[in-house]
Amino acid sequence: GLIATAAFFVSLCIVTSALAQDVVVMAPDGGAENRGVLIGSTRIHPSVKLVTKYITNPGRQSSDSVSDLVVGVAPGVDFSIGNSSYTWNFFSSVALNNYLGIQSDDTKELTGITGILGTQLSLNQDGRFPVKIYDSLVRTDDPGAQTRTTTISHTLNTFGVGTEFTPVGGALILSGNYELSLDIYDSDNPGTPEALDVMRHRPYLRATWKFLPKTAFFAQVESMITNYLNKDVAISGQLSDATNRDFSLLQGYLGLTGAITTKVNTQARLGWSQSAFGTAAEFASVVGDISLGYLYSPTITYNASISRSAAATAGFSYRISSSAVLGTTFKMLGVADFSADASYTMIEFGQNLIAGDDNVASGQTEDGRTISVEFSGDRVDHRAGLSFTATRRITAWLSASLSNRFESLFSAFSSQATVDGEQGDKASQEYTRNDIFLTLNARY
Repeated sequence: GLIATAAFFVSLCIVTSALAQDVVVMAPDGGAENRGVLIGSTRIHPSVKLVTKYITNPGRQSSDSVSDLVVGVAPGVDFSIGNSSYTWNFFSSVALNNYLGIQSDDTKELTGITGILGTQLSLNQDGRFPVKIYDSLVRTDDPGAQTRTTTISHTLNTFGVGTEFTPVGGALILSGNYELSLDIYDSDNPGTPEALDVMRHRPYLRATWKFLPKTAFFAQVESMITNYLNKDVAISGQLSDATNRDFSLLQGYLGLTGAITTKVNTQARLGWSQSAFGTAAEFASVVGDISLGYLYSPTITYNASISRSAAATAGFSYRISSSAVLGTTFKMLGVADFSADASYTMIEFGQNLIAGDDNVASGQTEDGRTISVEFSGDRVDHRAGLSFTATRRITAWLSASLSNRFESLFSAFSSQATVDGEQGDKASQEYTRNDIFLTLNARY
C-alpha cells in the first residue's frame, strides 16, 4: 500500500543519487534539442509512462465504495518545428488504465482509454499581428458536469484562434480570442448521458497597458455561451420532461498582472457577470480572482489564489464557484522536485430544473411503477482537496514520481424517492476518494 510505495520511491532516490552526481544538472526537459528521432530537421520525441495506482472509491460513490489497483501505460509523442516567424507544436498521449478488481469485479468496468491529442500553430511571431491557432482532443472519465459527481466517460474537443496587435511603442497590446468546445458523453453511461452533450463558445477582447517594464493593467470583456445539443432529451426520463437550458454570460473585468517586487508576482482581476442573449435564468454577480506567487529562495516558491466564477451546469440553471488554493514547490539540486497544494471550493447551484420550485419531481419507473422524489432544497456543495507530488530525475530523459491526491465532497443536499408508496433511503452526492500512484516517465 502507501508505505510500500513510499519505501520504494525513497529507495529509488537513494540508489540513483550516485548516478545523479555524473549527470549534468538541467531543467526537467533539458537537452531535448539533442534527443529524439531526427527526421529531416525535426526531432520527434517519443515517450511512455508506466503508472501503478491504488484508488480508494474509484467510482466516486456516496456509499458502498470499494478500492482497486490500476495498472496503466501511456505512450505518447511530441515535436516542435518552426523558425523565427512560425512554430508548430504537436503533442499526444494515450493511456490504457486497467482496473484489476481486487475487491470487486464491478470496478473492472472502469477499465478504459483516456488521453489527449493537441496541436498549436503560431504565425507571424515577429510581426505586429501574431496569430495562434490551437486544438485539443481530451478523453477522460472525470466528471465533466458538476452535478454528476460519479465517474463518467466523455470526450472534449476545444478549438481556438487568437491574435494581438501592438501599436508603435509597445506599451499597449490589443488582443482577442475565440474558443469553441464540444463535450460529448458516452451513450453507455448510466441515465440519459446524451442530455449532457454541450457546445460552448467563448469570445473575448482584451486591452493591456504596460505602465511598468514588468507590470501591466488590463481591461477584458468576454462571453460564455452554452448550448445543449439534445434539448429534446429529458435530464431524468423517469421523473419529468425537464431538459437542460442554454445559458449565456456576458462578463467584464479590470485587472493587474506582473511583478510587484523581485520576489512577488500577482495577477488580480475584478469584474461583473450577468446573463445575456435571451437566457431564461436571470443571473448577476461579482466575479474575479487574485493569485500571488512568492519566491522564498531560488529553490522554494509559495503560491496562493482565490476566485469566484459563474458557469452553466447540467440539471440546474447555473452554478457559482468560490475557491481558494494554497501551494508550494521545492526544487532540490536540479534533480528532484516536490510540490503540494490544498484547495477548497464552494459551489452554489441555481434552480433545480428537474424539481422546480416545490423541490418535488414525479414520474414512472421503467417497469411502470409510480415514483416521486423529494429534494432537500437548495444545493450547495463543498469540495476539499489535498495533493502532493515528488519527482526524481534519474537521467535527462527518465524520471520517477510518487503522487497522492485526496478529494472529498460534502453537501447537505439530498434526495429521497418514494416508489408505489414505499419510501426509500436518502441519497446524497457526498463522496471521499484518494489516489496514490507511482509513475515512471521516459521521454527520449
